[in-house]
Amino acid sequence: MSTANFDAIFEFLDELPPLEEGGVIARIGFSYQDEVAAGYCLQTVCSGATYQEVWCETHDDIALLQVNADSAIFEFVQVKAHELNQFWSIAKLCERKGQKAKKLPGTSILERSIAQDRTPAVPRFRIVTRISVNADLQMLTSPITSPSRNAPGCHSPIVTECTKRLGVLKSKNGRDLEFWVSHCVWEVKGSEDAVRNENFLLLQQFAEVNSLSSTSSQRTRIYERLLTKIAQAAKTRWDIDREGKKIRAQALREWLISEFSGLEPVSQAQESRRLVEKLEIAGLSKVTIEAAADLRRSYLQEKFTLQFGSTGSRQFEPEVLATLQQLRAQLDAGDLNQSGPQFHSRCIEELRSRFPESVPSSMLEGCMYMITGRCRHQFHRPE
Repeated sequence: MSTANFDAIFEFLDELPPLEEGGVIARIGFSYQDEVAAGYCLQTVCSGATYQEVWCETHDDIALLQVNADSAIFEFVQVKAHELNQFWSIAKLCERKGQKAKKLPGTSILERSIAQDRTPAVPRFRIVTRISVNADLQMLTSPITSPSRNAPGCHSPIVTECTKRLGVLKSKNGRDLEFWVSHCVWEVKGSEDAVRNENFLLLQQFAEVNSLSSTSSQRTRIYERLLTKIAQAAKTRWDIDREGKKIRAQALREWLISEFSGLEPVSQAQESRRLVEKLEIAGLSKVTIEAAADLRRSYLQEKFTLQFGSTGSRQFEPEVLATLQQLRAQLDAGDLNQSGPQFHSRCIEELRSRFPESVPSSMLEGCMYMITGRCRHQFHRPE
């Protein structure tokens, strides 16, 4: 696609007003949507980014702009935070608003989604929910390129049932339900806590890749500022400040780096003291604590050498953290009834079993103690 064509598409999108701005006017209780938007924003600045821009409360709850060499893809995202007592179904997808005798055409989730296809950009559609879908909609949870979504006639059951409920639907661009089904993804995100935890991992990945040091509490504060940024973009009126509704990857990257750079530095001495405090609270012996401090110090020295820090540590640190988080989750949930020393031993055994030969035990344990000193792990369950 030529630069001129891209410019024409972007100009069209900039001049195209949203179909409605009710979400901007009434954003009370939209925290789940903001958490979802934060995830897409963080995806734009992480490795392998798919999107370049995230638009908040414009042409849909969230809109995602993806520019490739030969196409501009505009994805319309509806976020449904409903806590239903059943899985999502075709009936809920097609349910119109209004009183029984006066159901209003165009108000169902499906109708509002397909109505967004009114731009020259290549459209995609996405529905994000807390809970999963029933068997009739299960196909939509697979990627668009999945073979199961491209078999002959695989779209027919959904298209037939939706047509039976809503009649023949066509977008302003003349695309029908068959097109919508083939270009829609249903993303089950789970609870708000699950979305937030996933986002924290993305933020941590960004910090690690860009060599930005921080504690868990510092990253939490940066994340909260990002949510504020998203909420402000969502509340901004399109007709007053359309640029204020867009979060662009490059600008977000610069903002995040600035936020991390402005943090109060955490000294190695502080991290060492925190490690000792956490091990003492867990009830570990003085000898074990001293050995842990030595292993942490040795690991950090090795980590920052050219031979190891530039490649090796980056390959296994995320896996060590993920392993420790899984164990912590079991401990917090009560699945593990272990004392501090017992859980400490369990963590070491689990790490050694997952990396039997590839990483020396001293490096695994040193990495674990570094993570502990940075307040991302502990060996006791809070009372």
